[in-house]
Amino acid sequence: MELKEEISKKTHEAIDEFRAEYREAVNEYPKLGAMIPFIGKMFVAGLIFRGILFLSPNTYFLQQHLAEIISYIMNLLGGSYQLQNALIIGPESNYLITRDCLGWKSIAAFIGLIFASTSNLRKHLNIVLIGSTVLIILNIFRVITTIWLSELGVVSFDIIHTFLWRWGMTVVVFLLWFFLLRRYSSDLL
Repeated sequence: MELKEEISKKTHEAIDEFRAEYREAVNEYPKLGAMIPFIGKMFVAGLIFRGILFLSPNTYFLQQHLAEIISYIMNLLGGSYQLQNALIIGPESNYLITRDCLGWKSIAAFIGLIFASTSNLRKHLNIVLIGSTVLIILNIFRVITTIWLSELGVVSFDIIHTFLWRWGMTVVVFLLWFFLLRRYSSDLL
């Protein structure tokens, strides 16, 4: 019993020492204190994101719907695209609309950033809705331009997809987060 009490006592002392040093650091560097909740909330958002990846939900109906939208718009723009489930058949190549084509990771990252930087997510649902809508529209534009530029042979599919849009969407998510919070929110963290 004494060993257990000794371990408990040492653990509590270490925790108390950490709390004292943390309070001192926050008093000396107030921005550090503001960052801790943000980092903690981003960690929680990351766990939720990983959980979704682990569960791997069936999104095939959404993939088919996106493929329908993309092929319809591409044909309106003068293209000749056929649709077979979630596969868009173009004049030069075929394009499979996968789960990642849905843009869900960008939306999840955006919602995670809003969650981490606000004190009440419910109060900021307007920001979530505006940002998610913008990201959905931009994602449709992303898929269309990726297919269109790839079909034209201007740049390879991999360069368009990986460099232009993967990094481009990352920048858009951060800019959208920054500007929408500045515009519509008065109370952060």
